[in-house]
Amino acid sequence: MALEAARAAFSAERARERFGANVGREVAVLALTAREIVLGGRRQPVAVLFCDLRGITRASKRQPPAEVVRQLNEYFEVMVAVVHAHGAVVDKYVGDAIMAVFGASTGRPDDARRAVRAALTMEHALRLHDARRHLDGLPSLQTGVGVHYGEVVAATSGRRATRSTP
Repeated sequence: MALEAARAAFSAERARERFGANVGREVAVLALTAREIVLGGRRQPVAVLFCDLRGITRASKRQPPAEVVRQLNEYFEVMVAVVHAHGAVVDKYVGDAIMAVFGASTGRPDDARRAVRAALTMEHALRLHDARRHLDGLPSLQTGVGVHYGEVVAATSGRRATRSTP
């Protein structure tokens, strides 16, 4: 019986870690402790950060697909670490772009400031990442980063089995 309880606790912690790696620790804790999913929506101010690689489509035509995916995943690791460090949630990936939201679960007065700081930190992190890429003979990456602050409607939407919370 104790072994089963230990396995269940380990499994729950592993699920929490995996979920938290994708959405950030704060959102994972809120989602995993919520008793129910609230349908509908609410208006709330958030900061939204967009980060997009420039010229990657052209560069990817000259490389094997597995290499392109490897490089994208390395890039995402660096950028998402910055996003999470500044308290945001990755809302979605679209190709080589990242959309992150500050204040999605619980708004804070400094959401806009943290988003701008994250954008600046991303630029610095990319320069460090490029230095490692140069050691492997790879070219520099170029990004475009934009931040917007304003009111959104935050809601849970989608099929009940596959809810998405934008």
